[in-house]
Amino acid sequence: DAFYMCIHPGGAEVRREFAADSGVVEVLNFHGLVHGVLTCKDAAGCMHVKLDSGCWSCIHDQFAHFLQPIKLADELYVCVSDDVVLLRDGLPASSECLGRLLPSEVVQGAWTCLDVEGCMQLMLDDGSWACIQDAAHQYLRPATGVDAYYMCVSTESLAVRSGFSVGSSVIGHLHQEQIVHGVLLCDNESGVTRLQLESGNWTSVCSGTRTFLRLVTPAIRHYLCVSTRNVSIRTGFAEKSSVVGEVRHDEVVRGVLTCLTCSGALRLKMEAGKWITLHAADASQPLLLEATAIDEYYLCVGSAGLFAQKGFPATSARVGTLPCGEVVRAVLSCVNTEGVTRLKLEDGSWTTFLEDALRPVKHIDAVYLCTSPKGVVVRSSHADSGNVVGELAPEQTVRGAMLLSCKDGSSRLMLDNGSWVAVHAGDATRPMLRPVTVLDRRYVCVSPKAVRVTSTFASTGALSGEIHEGQVVRGVLACLNGKGDIRLKLANGKWTTVQSGNDSSVLLEPCSEEFLLELARRLQEASPRRSLSLSRVGSSFSPASRPSRGEPRSPRRSLSWSRVGSSFSPASRP
Repeated sequence: DAFYMCIHPGGAEVRREFAADSGVVEVLNFHGLVHGVLTCKDAAGCMHVKLDSGCWSCIHDQFAHFLQPIKLADELYVCVSDDVVLLRDGLPASSECLGRLLPSEVVQGAWTCLDVEGCMQLMLDDGSWACIQDAAHQYLRPATGVDAYYMCVSTESLAVRSGFSVGSSVIGHLHQEQIVHGVLLCDNESGVTRLQLESGNWTSVCSGTRTFLRLVTPAIRHYLCVSTRNVSIRTGFAEKSSVVGEVRHDEVVRGVLTCLTCSGALRLKMEAGKWITLHAADASQPLLLEATAIDEYYLCVGSAGLFAQKGFPATSARVGTLPCGEVVRAVLSCVNTEGVTRLKLEDGSWTTFLEDALRPVKHIDAVYLCTSPKGVVVRSSHADSGNVVGELAPEQTVRGAMLLSCKDGSSRLMLDNGSWVAVHAGDATRPMLRPVTVLDRRYVCVSPKAVRVTSTFASTGALSGEIHEGQVVRGVLACLNGKGDIRLKLANGKWTTVQSGNDSSVLLEPCSEEFLLELARRLQEASPRRSLSLSRVGSSFSPASRPSRGEPRSPRRSLSWSRVGSSFSPASRP
């Protein structure tokens, strides 16, 4: 199960059978690749390979070498030679020179192959060839691409050099606790791990038992002290650096980055630049745990309530009880070593988050529309066992104060009077209550086709009228239905559609003040002896003044608008 490359300039014959005199199917081109599944030597000592196509080809005979096994080398290589390395057109050393690799240059490899002289050659991703090593020297070394940050932990300044070689020119130094960004790792012939920085320069990570740089991990988050004893704050990364303070039990600090020491302790650098230990060599006994600052409200739904405790440990002393139905505000969340989520409440006490006993709620101030044709029962509590205190009629609107997400997937709404109703029973696509937008706005029909007016919220309800292009109506409520239609409740209690959910076509558009002023002006032009005011909104208007008895009246006109917008064309009729 290996790949072979044709290294003979004249190509390699591919035969139908193993026998040398069997018919030639094709000739493999120079540098062509094939996949072999079986090798076999004939009586003359020639080595043959069976290809995955079932055909055969000769690897070598008594006179020439045709195929050479190659290996996939999809990795980066660094030119570690002090001199340039030639790039050639083919595997043989006599191939045409295409270019040069400079010292410390990085290239992408594709395949490796031994040439006839036993030198390891590398084919690059562009098809050119370079020598990895021969009997005397190594020219290229495999490298690993990284995208990581490192901190200098050396007590002495660390040299940054222009090239991969430790003998290349020094262009700067790294000092203790200085952070650098590395992009490439490569070991030299002495076992020193070299790191290429994003600037292109090089420095050393480690040499034998000596470590100069340590990997750091960004840790911009909160940490909670769970140790029963105070934890020392120190000036530096070293575990024996000077103590400048302490973190007490239940105190929260904010970190910047973490780094492991040579002893296996995990150290945290805090925002103020000081250091603290998250855990010693044993990670199962943490001194500080990662915590999340939150601002969330929870409703106690457990019939027995929950205990409020003095500290983070689940075994700490009880300071109170959260009764069923009480809403509490949590400011911090932290998972202990047993996987239990603990919540710190705004009064400083702690409780355990149990899905059966504590559910997240969201404070709202929104109006909901009862869209269930059967109405919705109103209860005294969030539970189904709560006393029935009323019922919402179809299309009745109520104001919600809090939204509860239940464990079974259903959603409950607490009304502004403290009673509860179900929003949906677990399927959010089939709600019994829908949020609405209360408004007081005029809309103009822009649809060339008549828009249906129904007696109910359902778009399929009984037809009770139509709105024609150019007609102005007043909307008081907007709500999205299950089809994606924006439904509008009119001032007369009927319903119509503002925008269709099927094709997003707009049927009614909000009227601007300019539109209404232009409408009034056009109507005045149509009836010059009348002064019109838009005191009532709809398709009818109330004239502010009427002619007194005996004054001549304007002839009646039937107004129509060919375009909806700020201009209108009144058509007069006898």
